[in-house]
Amino acid sequence: MSKEITAQQLKQMLEKREELTLVDLRPSWEQQLCAIDGSMNVPMDDLPMYMHELPQDKTIVMVCHHGSRSRQAAAFLKGCGYNKVVCLSGGIDTWAKDIDKEMKRY
Repeated sequence: MSKEITAQQLKQMLEKREELTLVDLRPSWEQQLCAIDGSMNVPMDDLPMYMHELPQDKTIVMVCHHGSRSRQAAAFLKGCGYNKVVCLSGGIDTWAKDIDKEMKRY
């Protein structure tokens, strides 16, 4: 099972400028609707092609719409030797509800 962090925890990590890679697994058309600043768009189906760009020594935060794709992708990365992978609980939708109330929800 993948470790999950709350939207509030992610906000604190970003405010502290912790070294992390924020990976948005949604298709690009979804990310164009709304995204967390600084996130890297890697549609889930393309994740294997982008693995070489993901650091194994820094925290990787997986983000999707509600959390399902994030959990699947985190399990995949962990199986490939990535140990510092966490998921945003509730996905971008929870981020929009709890943190960025101006963000478009869909």
